[in-house]
Amino acid sequence: MAGFTVGWASLAPYGWTGAAAAAPVVLAVAAALTFVAGAVALFRDAGRFPPVTDPAEADRGRRIGRAYGLTFGLEGLVIFVVAATLSRTGNVDYQVPAIALVVGLHFYPMARIFERTVDLWIASWVVAVAVLGLVAVAGAWAGVPAVWSAVGVGTALGTAAYGLYMLREGRGLLSLLRQRPRA
Repeated sequence: MAGFTVGWASLAPYGWTGAAAAAPVVLAVAAALTFVAGAVALFRDAGRFPPVTDPAEADRGRRIGRAYGLTFGLEGLVIFVVAATLSRTGNVDYQVPAIALVVGLHFYPMARIFERTVDLWIASWVVAVAVLGLVAVAGAWAGVPAVWSAVGVGTALGTAAYGLYMLREGRGLLSLLRQRPRA
């Protein structure tokens, strides 16, 4: 989520100026550094996690991995098709909110794949931001650069929330490890 949060937040300067443009980027970079530090800590101690020995759990892990990979790959393909279609039809103003919509929608199957509700909350937030962006462009509520900035920051808030969730879960796992004696 570190890269996605910075990427989406980096749209802020596209249509905003001053602190409104800089603050989301600075906060996103700080969040990204925190996410990376948390991931490094988790990966550093990953060898201390007990191995999966139950065949059913191992099979479940493989199914989750395949479903995640398929969903993530399909998301990338749909983003490519949507962006290309909007570009070829002269509707580039809709690209950022349309891509955000695809990103938001991809969190719905993640909720089922990983059996957790946080994905539903993140999906709903990002989809709402994207739909508002699409409506704003269609209705000319604001200039396209300002809409893209708002959609970018709104989507960055979604990915940052997801990153914070993963950071919290990772810290919880590390806490459990620290309570176990070393093997």
